[in-house]
Amino acid sequence: MKIRGKKQSLVRIAMFVGCRIFFPSCFFQAFSEIRKESKEFVNTFRLEGTTEMKKLLKSRIIDLILVSLLLLLLFVPSIRLPVISNVQKAILHTGLFNASSEHTQSDETFDYKLVLYNTAGEQVDMDRKRGKVLFINVWATWCPPCIAEMPEIAKLYESVGDEVEFLMISVDQDQLKAKKWIRGKAFLVPVYFPRQMNVSLSYEAIPTTWIIDRTGKIVFEQTGMAQYNTEKFRSFLLSL
Repeated sequence: MKIRGKKQSLVRIAMFVGCRIFFPSCFFQAFSEIRKESKEFVNTFRLEGTTEMKKLLKSRIIDLILVSLLLLLLFVPSIRLPVISNVQKAILHTGLFNASSEHTQSDETFDYKLVLYNTAGEQVDMDRKRGKVLFINVWATWCPPCIAEMPEIAKLYESVGDEVEFLMISVDQDQLKAKKWIRGKAFLVPVYFPRQMNVSLSYEAIPTTWIIDRTGKIVFEQTGMAQYNTEKFRSFLLSL
């Protein structure tokens, strides 16, 4: 078998592996073909293997592994979400995405006509939130940057939660999934579900975060993930 033939064998094996992943009905045919191609490749390699061919084989195996990982990341959400969120979580710790501690240049007053329910199904009395500093974040369990920033937000809540009201608004359609995820992570930060959003919380992407001061002014808005658990940002919150 020539080197070119070996390349074709590896390609065919990779194709059948992909077939097994995405079209389970052809599993038995794929398995049979993989065994046949693999045996032929191994037997020929034992007889004709050279140093050059072994280097080529190593290179092709690495390529096959990388392609397989890429396919998993692209088509298997249960793998893609934690991988991407963990990468983004690591990026947050570099300091490149630290939240600004400066006021947003806006005179907009927050609209308290917001209908939220807590995880117990009880409606939140938003009138009781007036006169308090609010940390509002819109997130979802299917959103990698939301998942990435959540641990640090939870730590921020533990340090300033007595002075600042946190409203972590989940837009998951499956509310039970969001509740299980929060419990599974043992986060203490309170989570709410919207029945009716207000004009103040319009967003184009999640996560989006707003800070409302005691007078009801929107003094901070951030679209996209950020590192909020910093000394500067804690001081900013406590100064409002």
